[in-house]
Amino acid sequence: LPGDTDYVCTNTPKVKNPNYGFTGFDNFLLSMNTVAVIVSLEGHEEIMYDLSESTSNMVGIGFVTIVVTLCSMFAVNLVLAVIFDAYVSVVEGSGELLLKRSQSKAQRRLVHRQEAERQLGKSPHSWQYYLEHPNA
Repeated sequence: LPGDTDYVCTNTPKVKNPNYGFTGFDNFLLSMNTVAVIVSLEGHEEIMYDLSESTSNMVGIGFVTIVVTLCSMFAVNLVLAVIFDAYVSVVEGSGELLLKRSQSKAQRRLVHRQEAERQLGKSPHSWQYYLEHPNA
């Protein structure tokens, strides 16, 4: 209160943020770094305990719980969706490749057989040969 002489301001050193000053909400960059650490789930418990000591217990615990639940679970689901999509595209791609290979083998066999039939006339393995030669 102005004019109150009962209180004396002492020259105390500024309290440092935890983790050598890298964890805190003093400015936007530092707060985004802290939220990124919480989302990565590396050391979020220590940040939660520091928040609960510096504010009321429920604010720190509630904030970290909400961030972990919403952001981390969303990030894990996003990573799993990308991995699943890549897996499906690889499986479909290999299936199409096998189909193309089998089709090309069948086409090569057909072309080879047609060339052989042209060179030899009617093949005895052809159904047309047995229609023309029923006693064979």
